[in-house]
Amino acid sequence: MLWQWVSRVVKRFRWSVVVPASMALLSACVGASVRYTSQDLALLPCETGVAPRFFQPIEFTESGDFAFKSEQLKNLTARLTPDLSDVVVFVHGWNKNPSLAERDYQDFLCRMHAEIREVARERGLWLEPAKGERLLVIGVFWPSTLEPNSRDGILLKVPSYFRMRARADRVAETGLQSVLEQVANSLSRRANLYLVGHSFGGRMLVRSLRSLSDRGVLPGLLQRIGSVNVVLLNAAVPIDQFEWILERILRAKSGELPARFSLTSGSGLYNIHSFNDSANRYLFQLASIFTPDAAGCAAGACGVPGFTTLCVEESGQLAGLDSPPRPQSPSVTDQLAAWNVDATSVVFDHTDIYKGRVSRLVVDLLFRIERERLVGLGRREPAETRERCPGSAGRP
Repeated sequence: MLWQWVSRVVKRFRWSVVVPASMALLSACVGASVRYTSQDLALLPCETGVAPRFFQPIEFTESGDFAFKSEQLKNLTARLTPDLSDVVVFVHGWNKNPSLAERDYQDFLCRMHAEIREVARERGLWLEPAKGERLLVIGVFWPSTLEPNSRDGILLKVPSYFRMRARADRVAETGLQSVLEQVANSLSRRANLYLVGHSFGGRMLVRSLRSLSDRGVLPGLLQRIGSVNVVLLNAAVPIDQFEWILERILRAKSGELPARFSLTSGSGLYNIHSFNDSANRYLFQLASIFTPDAAGCAAGACGVPGFTTLCVEESGQLAGLDSPPRPQSPSVTDQLAAWNVDATSVVFDHTDIYKGRVSRLVVDLLFRIERERLVGLGRREPAETRERCPGSAGRP
């Protein structure tokens, strides 16, 4: 295989080339002052006037500590009230400073919040005066650039990727993990938790959940609340990082214990991916040669093998909702409430997720469509490219 040959060649020379070049480029970034932090955040555009205030920023340092611990913990604790029915945690990806992350959050979260409020109105879930007290959206900010005040330019991309990957993993296992614990411990048994992450943000969510599971505290946390749903958007996660979820579910079932992300629970995992995501299709494979990650197409581009695939139409809606579900042959992954969501017809590159059709798709998956309706709706991982969803059938 070509990738195996490339891997052997590159690994032979990787440190002699990458390390000196990285150190030279990194030296140019030392001493830069941070001009913009989460403390500078104004109201999101959709929180002005009489609109509800639903957004709470949390910022971490590169070591995974809270950037402004006393104030952030006080604000978060004050907003995690028993009246909350839904909490969304959103984690951005690589190459975002706080200013850029806020801009993306404005575009995406305001649209998403409007869609959620519409669902609540349709179902009579919230009274109008209470709409600001029932939903909280936590926006996670983490230092995902070498230069604190701008995106990392093309010359810095190589050292930035490896350093930010290590930083994302560190923040996931420290600060983000503690926030997830605090949120789960604060909510009532009727409340629902939704975890949404883009790119490295999706990687961080998977890693945080894995760390909580390895510590043995994840089952207790998840059982304290109503449901836990995870949406990954073009996630930079190797496909083998999902095997532990099935293993934990099978272990719980063998002991006749409740298990999240199983078809008998109220939770689900949705891996939204796009074959147009060249960063996760090609660059992730090449970069993984230098890391412990498996050198293959990331879940955010090619999906997770074995997961049932749901197809997304150009409108941004799931295909086949008006048709009767097709029966599926049973497999071990039928234990999972987990789906690949092929959004190739809607998402055209790695960062093309902060827009209306994608925010509506996320809300459809989390709020509008009954999870039981998805069982039998999708298709198994196709053996040939021509059997894929219409938007990705022609992709190699």
